[in-house]
Amino acid sequence: MIDKITVYKKQRQSHQKLSTHMSAIRILSRLEGVSANAQR
Repeated sequence: MIDKITVYKKQRQSHQKLSTHMSAIRILSRLEGVSANAQR
């Protein structure tokens, strides 16, 4: 039972890191799109 909880916590931590990473990529791509539009 304890093992399941620790595994769950670890999975949640990695998932949170992944979601932050994805949102950061999304923000960066959005910024790049804005700068590309400004350059035209």
